[in-house]
Formats: sequence, structure tokens, C-alpha cells
Amino acid sequence: MAIGALGATVIMPLLIRFPWEPISAMRTVNLVPEALVVVGAVLGSLVPDLDESHSLLARKAEMVGRMAFLLIALYVLYVGHVPLTPFSLVGYALLAFTLFSRANLMRKIALGAVGLFAIYGVVTHVMPLVAGLAFFAWSMGAAFTSHRTFTHSVLGIGLFSLGMMMSLHGMSAVSAEAAMAGYELHVIADGIAGGVPLLWPLPARQGIQWVHKGSTA
Repeated sequence: MAIGALGATVIMPLLIRFPWEPISAMRTVNLVPEALVVVGAVLGSLVPDLDESHSLLARKAEMVGRMAFLLIALYVLYVGHVPLTPFSLVGYALLAFTLFSRANLMRKIALGAVGLFAIYGVVTHVMPLVAGLAFFAWSMGAAFTSHRTFTHSVLGIGLFSLGMMMSLHGMSAVSAEAAMAGYELHVIADGIAGGVPLLWPLPARQGIQWVHKGSTA
């Protein structure tokens, strides 16, 4: 997140064509694009670690998934009325799954839902076909590959960037570009702290191990 925020201040002049200035300058007309760049870069810097169940963004996705399952389970139980109808048993099963399923499984379900949502966007003509397929492929890759593999590769970067570029337009395009930059800064940082498999599925890792992950440096 810190790297994404720092990156936002560096790329700001490139994306919105004027230099960063403090809010005290009272240029309120420019605060919205500045905020979009910062939010996009910070979120983009977290996205590559959705392939790992203990990362910050993965935990948020897991929480959203559990809340969705909980609401569905409560709705099914409410509609079922009688405690032991087949319909209400489905609700009890969903409730048990929500409460006791493993975090990594819920993360995969949440990523699968993102992929299906992208396909739904294509079907309903809300999202271009190329963008929907790119997001679907990226979500499936993040869900079913191990940590620091697919999402940290040229393929992962390309699919994410393609989806962002093809789906966001107008002012939102600034967020897309910032998110792509944040994503790439994350991969570069991991390359400095151990190496990343840019040519995945080839196992070789590229990078300069200047520091160790988790160290003071």
C-alpha cells in the first residue's frame, strides 16, 4: 500500500497532466482526479496478492464472500419457514458452510464470483467481451495458482491491464491506469525482495534480491 501511494505521487503528472499539489492550494477542481489516482494505485498494489489467502485484499474478499453466503442462508431459512423442509435444509447447509469453511476456499469462491460477474457484464453488454474474458481468466488464474506465480507474471499483468483498459473510460480511465501502475510496482517490489516468475508457467524467477521479505530493510 505504501509503495502504491508513493507511486501515485510520482505518476500523477503523467496521468492528469499537472503536478501534485497539496489540498491547501484549494484547487478543488483537481482533487477528484488526484483522489482517483491515489485510490487506483493503492488498490492496484494489493491486487497481485489475491493469490494468497492471508493477504489484506484476500481477507476483505473472503469477508464479503462470507457476508453474501450468510445473507443467502438467512433468506433461504426465512422463506423456508418450517425448520425441516428441503428448502430450509439448504439454508442450514449454507449457514454451516459460511461459518466453518476455510479462508482459502472462500477466497477462491469470491474470485470465481468476480470472474462470473465479468462474464455477466459481457452478456448484459455492460462490459466489452475482451475485458470480460480478461477479468475472468485473471480471476481463475488467481484462484487456482499458488502464491507469487500467475498474478506476478507478465501474463497476469497483461490480463489485468487489458481488462482495466477495456472496461474503464472517461475519468475512470485515470483509476485504471493508476491501478495498472500500482500492480506493476508491486511486482517490481517483489522482484527486489526475492524474485518473481515473469515468464510463468516457466518456474524460473527474475529479480534482484536486495532485501528479504519481512526484514527491517
